Amino acid sequence: MGKEEVSAKILILGESKVGKSSILNQFTEKVFTENLPPTLGIDYKIKKLTIDDTDIKLQIWDTAGQERFRSITESFYRGCHGVLLVFDLTDRDTFEKVKAWIISIHEKAGKNVVICLVGNKLDLKGADGVEMLPTHVIEELAVAHDIKYFLVSAKENISIHASFNYLAKEIKDKIVADARDNNNNSHKLGGQGGLNNKNCCN
Repeated sequence: MGKEEVSAKILILGESKVGKSSILNQFTEKVFTENLPPTLGIDYKIKKLTIDDTDIKLQIWDTAGQERFRSITESFYRGCHGVLLVFDLTDRDTFEKVKAWIISIHEKAGKNVVICLVGNKLDLKGADGVEMLPTHVIEELAVAHDIKYFLVSAKENISIHASFNYLAKEIKDKIVADARDNNNNSHKLGGQGGLNNKNCCN
């Protein structure tokens, strides 16, 4: 028997300048660039992982945070399996807007989509004049919405892989469970299928 194979669509969402592109570049290319220009519209990369003997092809969409691109971004919610929802640990406003993002995700991608909350720029902890968001505030929001969170640094590559691995495992488990429920005995899962029959955009 060959390995099972899963395809999963992941969106990286959040306000402008929180480090979405830096997180994607660190995860897929192992590079970090200071002062990246803002993403205009949508960027797209593929990364393959193996979790529990299952090959997972992550189709990762990096979205623009600016309001003027919001309608373009929202058109990509359809069929997504997971969301990396990013905020800036040093910018409380980006965290305050997380609740609105969660509502938007549930409305447009379905209640079953896996959300992973990510606080970026952990490398600035202890820097002069930088005030970090208290961890208990993040914890309270994560518990209230029943989502997992990670404190990360795209610059120093802290917990970037852990957050994507978490998303990939959760999505893989859902897809495999869905296939089992549907008596799907094929070894090839995912693609345009996966969770769509129960999840996104009925």
